Amino acid sequence: MRSSDPAPKASRACRKSEPNNDIFSVLTLRPVVMIKPQCNLTQLIHRRVASRIRGRRLQVGMTQQQLARIIGVAFQQVHKYEHGLSRVSADRLYQIATALDSPVGYFFSAEDGLAPTEERIAEHSKYGTNDVV
Repeated sequence: MRSSDPAPKASRACRKSEPNNDIFSVLTLRPVVMIKPQCNLTQLIHRRVASRIRGRRLQVGMTQQQLARIIGVAFQQVHKYEHGLSRVSADRLYQIATALDSPVGYFFSAEDGLAPTEERIAEHSKYGTNDVV
């Protein structure tokens, strides 16, 4: 390469992003950042809580609309909670438990053997403790 030749242009991936004010730059798709998949245990717990919410609501004879009105969300959000499409925060779970007249622990209980046991949770613990009683 001679000194008089212009430097080669950097590939599109290597170039610094320059602000572009045309309409097409606003509409272009951006790459999606991949999120680490959840641990199977975490998925089991979320599914378990979701199914217990639905089961308890039906047991009490309440509709999704009624539960939604009590806890202050749209009925679509209750549907998402019950089908595991949205995670239930601790304070929201407390509201749901109060509305369904059940303790918060009910949603995590292993009465029918489907919920993760304490031993299984200890297996997946990041601290590696074996002090499960």
